[in-house]
Amino acid sequence: MSDAQRRTARTVLQVILAVLVTLPVLVAALPIEWQQTPWLVSVVAAAGVIARVMQSDQVDRFLEQLGIGRGDADGRHEA
Repeated sequence: MSDAQRRTARTVLQVILAVLVTLPVLVAALPIEWQQTPWLVSVVAAAGVIARVMQSDQVDRFLEQLGIGRGDADGRHEA
């Protein structure tokens, strides 16, 4: 598994955990039934797609144009 795939998997896992933790609150706060919540799967899928897209070279170049670079080679970011 590549580093990009690991980062995508971690993001998807984080979103799944966040949805699971907040699901009871969402269902209680919104006028929806438990059976009407399959759209949450779409949220998790979208998070995975967005995480993967954000790892592309084009996004890196765009962020560098905005002045948001990758930082130093050792992983430290410039202040």
